[in-house]
Amino acid sequence: MSNSLMAMLGKSLYNLKITLLLVIYSTFQVSEVHNRGRDTVLPCPYGNRRAIGVYFINVESAVITFLWSGGIGKSGNISITSTEGSINLNSGKLYNGIPQADNVADKLDTGITFGNGGSISVEAKNDITTGNIYTRITNNGSGTSGNISLTSRTGNINVSGVIVSTNADNDKGGDIRFNAAGNINANQISATGKQEGGAINLNSGGSINLELLNANGDNKQAGNITLQAQNDIKVVPANSITARSSGGSGGDITLSTVNGNINIGSVDTSGILLGGKINIASTKGDITTDLLQSSYNLTTNKAGTVNLTGGGNLTTNGIQSSALENGGVITLSGEKSINLRGGVLSDSLKGVSGNIQHFSG
Repeated sequence: MSNSLMAMLGKSLYNLKITLLLVIYSTFQVSEVHNRGRDTVLPCPYGNRRAIGVYFINVESAVITFLWSGGIGKSGNISITSTEGSINLNSGKLYNGIPQADNVADKLDTGITFGNGGSISVEAKNDITTGNIYTRITNNGSGTSGNISLTSRTGNINVSGVIVSTNADNDKGGDIRFNAAGNINANQISATGKQEGGAINLNSGGSINLELLNANGDNKQAGNITLQAQNDIKVVPANSITARSSGGSGGDITLSTVNGNINIGSVDTSGILLGGKINIASTKGDITTDLLQSSYNLTTNKAGTVNLTGGGNLTTNGIQSSALENGGVITLSGEKSINLRGGVLSDSLKGVSGNIQHFSG
């Protein structure tokens, strides 16, 4: 089936669910699929046997299920599965925002949204490669964003696009989950919401390399962020990992690795009511961080606890866990050395200061 025919089918089936099940012996290649407001399913159990004996899905441009600008309702879901091979979404995008202009532009920035975003699921036996992924609710619209799930059972997940986003301007951000037997490489991952942030959970059998993480929830509750890897975890030190809430409670941030090092910038779980917990652990390696902050200084009612545990050296540029009522407990444990390049604060203006404990060697 030609690329042009596939594109024509995607554009013409306005109100129908698209289900494409192909049993072929070459690459299943799609140029573009439009399916406004309905589910899009691309299962491919076979393909590209000639190349390397695996089955392969290639989407060159975009898969789009958003509604018309000003539409009301729920955007459709996107599901792409390769049971025995890899998935390459190239520089294309997976768009599931509600609603947007009727085009394939590299942006989602027109129209007013009233409804809920659909979810996006991509699953492959081998590698997954993709550009930007959106399920966000934009333009001051109201609605809950959909979830994003990427699963590679034996390979890597590589996101070359600028952002993976489930942001919601006035409601709750969707959850983002990556599971890979190999490495996870991405740039910005964002699951923010005006009311609540979504959860971000990345699990890697190799290393995790990121630019930035954000699960803020402005009014109620920030989302939790969890990164688990067998090897190194790196988030560009100039950037931050944030799960804060200016009107509610911060989310918990947990980073853990068995064999590798953790090298990150600042971490912020501040909340006006309650600060989130910060837990960073490396069984065998070093931990290096910028400022760790689990409270809005003395304006937070109760600060979150901060725990750093490393099998090697611990280095941090400061810890802020002070609060109005209860400061957070701070625990630092390193098998080799502990290097504090900034202040460690856990005091309280009206209540109880938190304990500060450190153990090394």
